[in-house]
Amino acid sequence: MILNATAKFTARKDEASEEAILTKDLIITDPSNGKMQLALTPDDTALTPQSYAADIELSFPDGQAKTVWKSQFVVKWDATRS
Repeated sequence: MILNATAKFTARKDEASEEAILTKDLIITDPSNGKMQLALTPDDTALTPQSYAADIELSFPDGQAKTVWKSQFVVKWDATRS
């Protein structure tokens, strides 16, 4: 349950990097069941193709924060050129 929380996605070049290459607020679509949506634009994914360290953190009104997901954000190359 994630009532009254906000959620943020962050990607970095690697886990040791201080600088975020992408941060996005998630849309909490079903707080009772913990469902969130990450909406990315083409500009958001116009990154060097590689794997980036990423996580999703929930922030609560009382100041607590909790990382609820950690993994790799993989950007693949695109063969199509417009």
